[in-house]
Order: sequence, then structure tokens, then C-alpha cells
Amino acid sequence: MPGWNLNGTPINAATQRARQQTVGRRMVWNRVSGPNRIDLIYRDKPLRTIRTVFGDPDATNDQRWTYKGLRIQDPTDNRMYDTVIFSFKKGKVAEIYIE
Repeated sequence: MPGWNLNGTPINAATQRARQQTVGRRMVWNRVSGPNRIDLIYRDKPLRTIRTVFGDPDATNDQRWTYKGLRIQDPTDNRMYDTVIFSFKKGKVAEIYIE
């Protein structure tokens, strides 16, 4: 079985397509500097905002949501990253890790 959505339904091709079409998964983000700094824009945002922009997380662990397959660029050295981890505290983003 490939996995389950957070609402308890199985992940299938249709849910995978819907996940890939969310705004947060389509655009190119920046880290460290640049106009679309994912590490600044979403700090202190509520869970609902993250779910709306990125869809269901690829993995969850306690108070962390992991999203994979993103396009995150570091403009200082043009290095690309593909994973962001949002850490939550009291229902809001407390820390953002980029891998």
C-alpha cells in the first residue's frame, strides 16, 4: 500500500496529482536570500496555512510536517534543495528546516 492521507483515505494517483498541483509544490522557493524565502514567509503561520499552500505532508512526526519534492534554491550558490520540514508549537510554525 503506498500510504494514507491524513483524513484516513488511501493515497492513489488522483490524490498524488492533487498534491502536486498545490501552489507550494509548483513554485520555486528561496532560502537565505531572494523574494520567495520559504524560511521567512511561513514562520509563525498557522497549521491551516501550511496545509492550504502545500497540501497534506509527505510525512509527519510529532510536531513536524515534512514536504518532499519541492524546489528550493539558495541564490548565494545556486544549490537546490527538495525537502522542507515545518516544526510546530502551539499550532503555529516555530522552525523551518531545509534539506
